[in-house]
Amino acid sequence: MMMSLVKRPKNDEKAQSAVEMLIVYSWAFIIIAVVVSFVFIVSGSSRQPYDYLSPQCNLQPLLPCPETVLNAPSSNSPMEYRALLENELAPAMAFQSNGFIVSTTDIGVSGVNNFTGNCTPAFALKGDEITCVAAIPGSLVPPIGSQVSVVFTISYRICPSFSLSNCPTAIYKSSGYALQSISTSKSNQYQVALSSTPNSIFVINNQRLVTGQNALLNLGTYPIYVSVPSGYAFQKWSSTANITVASPSSINTTATIIGNSTLTANFIAVP
Repeated sequence: MMMSLVKRPKNDEKAQSAVEMLIVYSWAFIIIAVVVSFVFIVSGSSRQPYDYLSPQCNLQPLLPCPETVLNAPSSNSPMEYRALLENELAPAMAFQSNGFIVSTTDIGVSGVNNFTGNCTPAFALKGDEITCVAAIPGSLVPPIGSQVSVVFTISYRICPSFSLSNCPTAIYKSSGYALQSISTSKSNQYQVALSSTPNSIFVINNQRLVTGQNALLNLGTYPIYVSVPSGYAFQKWSSTANITVASPSSINTTATIIGNSTLTANFIAVP
């Protein structure tokens, strides 16, 4: 006796394939959910989901932008937008005063607005990290955890050598775009104003700065050094409140910072 083969309808085959695919993806989602739950359990319930969101920052290939932060305001300071850059563009870069322009929408105040800031150090050698900061005043604050987009422009001069005096006068501009979640401030950075007569070069926490610039540093202790101008000898370090120098008479020592302050290198003329 011959058995007749019954051909299954194509619709049934498609339905079975869809069910099998749904089962496979269901298991995948279950595994992902278990892993995510385990991460939150291990890391503790105090962390919020937006702590895990990485910012996306695009500038140009030779001026990497690995990090941007839009800090929520504290009781005595406005919101602050920070962009961390790395100089891979030239032997040295000189950043213009008030050359960090941040454009936002409905942040601080309603509508599209520009806010001005500065980049530190203002003279950065190749490989140096640069921190650009702009304050955003106003009462319109995005909710913690919400995503915001920011457009910013940086003005600078390209220096073919390692001397600020040899920088051409041509000014270049690079525009960037960043997308991230607003978060509470993860660190407190303070300004240390650098002073000396005559002008000199300071090295603080491996940052090269010159007289009149501000170092942006977190609370902590950092190595400090200053170069001695020709015709002078180093005398001592002096400072205002919120900074303590370990060995004021030593040109190469450390300083402990607890707030905004001024650090002065004192020289005496030699015959």
